[in-house]
Amino acid sequence: MNLKRAIKSLSQEDLLLYSLLAIVNTTTLMFLTIYFIWVPFWPARIVHILYLSFNLSLIYYTRKKKYLFVKVSILVSNLIQLSLATFLWFPLSTNYYLFYFLLPMGSFAIFNMMDNKEKIMAFSICFLSLSLFFTNHYLGVNYYIFQLSPIATSIISFLTITSTMIILIIYFYLHAYFLAQKKLELEYLANTDSLTNIFNRRNFYSLGELEFDLALKYKHTFSLLLIDIDHFKNINDSYGHDAGDEVLKQFAQLIKDNVRQQDIFARHGGEEFTLLLRNTDAEKARRIADKIRTNVEQMDVITDFGTLKITISIGLVEFSNHYPKFDSLILLADKALYEAKDKGRNRVVYMPPQIDNITDKIF
Repeated sequence: MNLKRAIKSLSQEDLLLYSLLAIVNTTTLMFLTIYFIWVPFWPARIVHILYLSFNLSLIYYTRKKKYLFVKVSILVSNLIQLSLATFLWFPLSTNYYLFYFLLPMGSFAIFNMMDNKEKIMAFSICFLSLSLFFTNHYLGVNYYIFQLSPIATSIISFLTITSTMIILIIYFYLHAYFLAQKKLELEYLANTDSLTNIFNRRNFYSLGELEFDLALKYKHTFSLLLIDIDHFKNINDSYGHDAGDEVLKQFAQLIKDNVRQQDIFARHGGEEFTLLLRNTDAEKARRIADKIRTNVEQMDVITDFGTLKITISIGLVEFSNHYPKFDSLILLADKALYEAKDKGRNRVVYMPPQIDNITDKIF
């Protein structure tokens, strides 16, 4: 469990670099084992030991947040080791040159393409790796200093292809995972009020319009509450905006804890909130609204400036198939809310359907 918590606490950049270092070091250990057991080639052993030691040291620099140094070091050291192997040690039949394909992907995976300096570095490494690959593969510029046996060639070829496939699988998994995570984060930010962590106005209207269409189609009902915190401006003026924010957060949490999961609760703007009660008629909605009003009146809002007491006014409307659109309910609920304020606040006012006065005004 501690390991899971530690992994979750890592930033995306930390997780990516640690994963890449783990892959690189594991692959290096695999090849180092081959060079010690089946291919007794000292130059390759020495280079891979140095390469492994250097990449292990990069774990320290990752912990120190030296991200750019780590990124460049991983790719450049990989390029140097790969070039030595393909130009001096092993012929093309070992398939060692396949690792050239990983360098462009690695460049775009770990460098920040929004940073011009990192973007230039990424394209430079891509260009260099492509140039070395074409030189090695098509021009035959090599000076092999070690003659491999057929068995050694087969082993290295198998290991190279297997390692490349495993690295690609892990790379694409991480890429897909981070994209999915980022998508969820963006969807959450787009649909949620950042202060209260409930739905925002935009998402409420989208869900409300859908509920309106479903109610028309399947002949069921729902009720809509428009809620306003009474004299909220006085709280901001007297205690400051921090206290006002605390009031909004604790009020929102109270409502969240006392409504059904199927209901839609959102911040409409400022100190106004909306609550859509699915499959709820006006009579039941009035009881729910009055219970919410009572709970809020009894609530103690704990702030740095002391304990505050608040009250709310609520405008209530019930769906009717005579309304032309969802906005019409919002307008009528707003009218009911203003009536609640005019009557002294801290009350619920139900506004029956007013078919003749329904407007198409869009908020």
